[in-house]
This record gives sequence, C-alpha cells and structure tokens, in this order.
Amino acid sequence: MRLPESERWLKIEALSCASPKTNEELANLLDEHLTPIREKSLIVLPEYFIHGSELFEGKNIYNDPMVTTLINYAQTKSAHIVAGVIEQTVSGEKYVTGLFISPDGLIERQRKQTPTSFEKSAGIIPGKEGTKTFNFRGLGSTLSIAMCIESFRLDEELRSLNSEILVNPRGFDLDDPAFGTFSHSWLTHNQDLARMGKRFVTGATGYTGKPGSLAEIIDFEGKILDSSIMPDRGVSAFADLDLLKKYREGRYTSRIVPRF
Repeated sequence: MRLPESERWLKIEALSCASPKTNEELANLLDEHLTPIREKSLIVLPEYFIHGSELFEGKNIYNDPMVTTLINYAQTKSAHIVAGVIEQTVSGEKYVTGLFISPDGLIERQRKQTPTSFEKSAGIIPGKEGTKTFNFRGLGSTLSIAMCIESFRLDEELRSLNSEILVNPRGFDLDDPAFGTFSHSWLTHNQDLARMGKRFVTGATGYTGKPGSLAEIIDFEGKILDSSIMPDRGVSAFADLDLLKKYREGRYTSRIVPRF
C-alpha cells in the first residue's frame, strides 16, 4: 500500500475473528494480526469481541481485564480501537456496546439502540436513541458506530450523519444455510452507506466456525479498498481524509466511470 500524499490520513485495519477466551489469548491476537502505525491508526474488531465466548453474561467495562488490555494496547501503539463488548452496569442493565478507545485511554460508548429479539431474550436492553459522533485525537476527523443490524435498521439516520468514518462491528455467522447468505448483501449495503453519506465505511464480523466472517473497508465512492470473508485474515487500507474533504466540497473529480 502506498501512503497518501496528504497529511490527514488514517490506516484502517479490520479483523474478523473469534472472541478471545482469556486475556493472554487477547494479547496474542492483537500482536499477531495487527500492525498499527503510531498516531495514524484505527483498529476495528467484531460486535461481541469481548466476552462473546460467554455471550450475554456481561461485564463492567471499567474494571474488566480484557478492556484494560485493549486500552493498554491503544496507549502503547498510539492507535484508536473500536470493539464490541457485552456491557453490564453496576445496577445490572445489560447492553451490546461499541467501545471507542483512544491512545489517551479514554473510552466513549455507543450502546446498541435496536437489540435483536435474540439479544432481548438474554436481557439486553436498548441504549439511548441517536448515533453519536466521536473525535480522533490529533486528526481533526470524526467517527460513528452502528452496531451490526443497525447498518440496515438505522439506514436513514446513518446516511445523514456528518462523520467521516462509519464503523459497523457485527456479531457472527452472516452466512447460514438455515437463514440465507448475507455477507454479500451486507457488503453492498455498506457500499451504499459510504456513497450516500460520503464517508469511509468499515466493519468486522465475529467468527464461531460457520461461514460469513466478513471484514471490509470501503471508500467514499463505494469502492471496496479491501475485504475478506476469511476469519483471522485482517484487511487494511489508507483513508485519505483530505481527499474526502475535497470530495464533500465538490473539488474532487471522480475516477469512477458510470455504466448504463
């Protein structure tokens, strides 16, 4: 990959994988599969990444060793991380939560607004309505998180967001013979969200041994920069944020040739 010529760029890495069962397994997974660039990286991990192997038990994110390991990794590598966790508050509420971790170790959260019936049956409750916009440290850029099926359910809201990057962590098993093959439709829908929102879109899916572990990075014109349906095969690409700014301001000539 060639580095963008502009100053405002971000290396995005997305990894579809199984949820680590131990803190040691988590640390090894990060070291073996990711190569962030200091101050210029975004790492994207699946929806049930933390405690997905014991789905819906829930942990307090402020004293959980695995969350601490992610924070320490972000601090050491000066990278930003988006990862899903089953969160349980001190008062007992459970959420499917997307964590946005900065190199400063600060945690922002996007709780899933539209849990599935399966999640509700396990005690998961909806987060507050509204998709937040978070800021990257030192890049002057913005990010939003849509948890799994919210890529479809919140389609209209997501298209209108002003954030430059949309991250879509997903649960697992997008392709299941009993229900259908969704990895392709998910990819094409996120391409549409990228085009309509004029932003980069990236996502990663958990893995439990079945097919459909999609990871993808899409640019603001809907072009797939990198993707894979293979677990543990990280995808990576550079997001040129200055080029995106030009595109949004109408100062960029598209390289896509329309076909009719």
